[in-house]
Amino acid sequence: MVAIVERPRVGAKFDSKQDTFNYDELDELLTPHYADRPAGETFAAAEVLGLERR
Repeated sequence: MVAIVERPRVGAKFDSKQDTFNYDELDELLTPHYADRPAGETFAAAEVLGLERR
């Protein structure tokens, strides 16, 4: 079996107000970004882990 995994793509870009992000700033930016994402849609490669040879 061969599985071809597509390259990652940039889905969104966020810039910090200072040199680095702090936890509160990340929470403020990312919580709304992920709020409407369908359940199970992650970057965990779950599709690859579930592949079986047929």
